[in-house]
Formats: sequence, C-alpha cells, structure tokens
Amino acid sequence: MPVLIHDKSTGRIAEEDLRVRETTYDELSRLTVYKEFKIPRLQDFLLECSHHGIKTVFLDIKVLKKIAVSSVIEVALANRDKIEIYALSKNVSVLEHIKRKANNGLKTGLLRISNDNMHDLVTRKNARYVDLAFVKNTDEGYSNNRNVIKRIKKKGLYYSASLINEIESYDMAARDGCQFVLTDRSDAFLQKG
Repeated sequence: MPVLIHDKSTGRIAEEDLRVRETTYDELSRLTVYKEFKIPRLQDFLLECSHHGIKTVFLDIKVLKKIAVSSVIEVALANRDKIEIYALSKNVSVLEHIKRKANNGLKTGLLRISNDNMHDLVTRKNARYVDLAFVKNTDEGYSNNRNVIKRIKKKGLYYSASLINEIESYDMAARDGCQFVLTDRSDAFLQKG
C-alpha cells in the first residue's frame, strides 16, 4: 500500500524510527509525525486533493523496485479521472516501467536533468517514456543549462526549472518557455504579481 513519505524511515519525522518498506500501514498510521500529522496513504491523499479542487499532482517516485512502483501506478490509475497525475523519477527505467504498466495512461517526468545525465533523455530510446523534463538548476547555474533546455525543447518535451528562488532566474526561465518552476520562495513570486 503506497504512502506519502520522503524518507526511507520515520526517524527524522517521528519519535519512533521505522523502516517504511518493512512496516505495515497499520503500524505507520499509529505514528504522529511532526508532532501533529499522520502518514497518509496515497489513495487518501489523492481523494483529499480532489475534494479540495486540486487538479494536478506531481508524485516523486523514490522507490526503484518494480512491485512497489506497480502499486503506486495502480492507485494513480484508479484516480486519474479525478485528478491529473504526473509520476516523477530520477530514474528513466522507473519511468519506462510506469509507461508500460500504465499502458501510457500516466504522464511522467524525469527529475534533475543536467548536462551530466542529458544523455539518458536525449540520445537513448528512453526519451519516449518522458513527458516532462525537470531541469536541475540553481539560480547561479540557470544560464549554464541553456544548452540542455534547447535540447529538451528540440525533443518537444515540456520542461520545468528547479530550484528557482530569484526573480531574475524566473524571468529568464519564462523567456525560455519554461512551463513552471519549483521554488522555496513562493512569497517572492506572489509579491511580484
């Protein structure tokens, strides 16, 4: 049963340190994380998003085992009529598995693309398994990835920039046709208007 959690264990967020893949959901559901929250099942999270009018969700798939990825796909497919779901991973093989298992019924995104791993996206057959490319950027390095962005656009993919926290970098990304950015400073962009 897929749950939403960033780490492999609960030690950083709860008083009890449990390895997620070795723990049942009943055990995980008894934990209180960050002193007031519970670890949600993916199914419950997607239903809540739908109830609150959220139209798109990006799921960062951190697991690599096909059986675990398959359980995420199953839940995502059961909810795709209520909410648009992008399955994201740094691993092209995981995205390939998602596309095949979901019979192309889910959109996918390749995370942290840089000059170092552009080969995986542009020169290999695996590019057909990627709908959205997340360019690995920092504010200082955005201009260094313009060649990567050109290659992504040539492939006809949508792309996002992360992590953009400066208005100047945001403006440059917007001029380059970036569909959206990931940021830690949403307040700065909201003030810009």
